[in-house]
Amino acid sequence: MKFKLGNTQQYINVELVYAITQTNEEVEFFVCTADILNEYCITAQKFIKFLQQDLPTEDPSYSSAFELWVSNKSIHSKNNLMNSTQSEIQKVSKIFFADEVIELKN
Repeated sequence: MKFKLGNTQQYINVELVYAITQTNEEVEFFVCTADILNEYCITAQKFIKFLQQDLPTEDPSYSSAFELWVSNKSIHSKNNLMNSTQSEIQKVSKIFFADEVIELKN
């Protein structure tokens, strides 16, 4: 899937994108490329389950998903969620995967 970077004419290939809605209604986008998923030894499907809060903590992929979650940086920020007070997974509002948009109820 190609994802457009902000107001540029640049696109990158990504496996999935997720959006977090902050308390001030600002939306931040986080991308996961195939390389990032491979680095954390997790599939897109497992990470999507994690974002949906459907991945059991005893699943072997859970720790990798959590590590990716806290270390991934927004496309508009140099900070990762580990350094943020706004890191609750409940703030994930949308997941874009292939041609699908998954809307999460928060």
